Amino acid sequence: MTNQEWFRGPEWDKETQDLFENKLKKSRGSYNKSQYILIKGGYLLRSKDIVKESEGCRLMGRLINEFPKETSHVMSAYEQLGDYYFSKSEYEKAEFNYRSSISYYKNNGRSGSSGIGDIKLAETIINAGKSDVYFELYKLLTDQFRQTKGQLILNDEIFRHYSALAKICIALEKKEEAKEYARKALRLAEIKEPQLDNYLQMGIIKVGKDELIKLNDILNKH
Repeated sequence: MTNQEWFRGPEWDKETQDLFENKLKKSRGSYNKSQYILIKGGYLLRSKDIVKESEGCRLMGRLINEFPKETSHVMSAYEQLGDYYFSKSEYEKAEFNYRSSISYYKNNGRSGSSGIGDIKLAETIINAGKSDVYFELYKLLTDQFRQTKGQLILNDEIFRHYSALAKICIALEKKEEAKEYARKALRLAEIKEPQLDNYLQMGIIKVGKDELIKLNDILNKH
């Protein structure tokens, strides 16, 4: 690893750690320091190595604790931890971290995050089967989504929004609203062409058979 790459990549042996800490100490300002920790932590969380993943969690926690005023980086750290725990089906931890990330939306906007932390939170709670908070989720993805200037452009993100709302609405006995969201989601799922010419994978909807069956059931059986 070259000095120019000291905060990138999934490497995390002793030499890499020593280089990272030395470079971090010499970095100027809390913004840069927290950004370097965020980038390195992200690589480790996505490494598919349990030891490195644990170190990624530690780095994200370090960022949150040592640089609480770097709001955009803290939001992203919480969200990436949410993504990590969601991928492990550790839904309580995922929920905590997604909630922590979106708590900044009202006063700080969504910049610095994916912008869909509230959708991810809804998916987490739906997967966990916590139907007692579905009304909260409904407000989160409708009124509060607009109030916090939620804006969706990519088809896959719009699909996730509609799909989550369809499931929430049907559980809340909002049958006609559920059907409309399911209809919109299924129409989007039919799109197979790339949404952006220069980024062929962006916006592509990847949906499983079970998801399509659930949406069709909401549309046709209720």
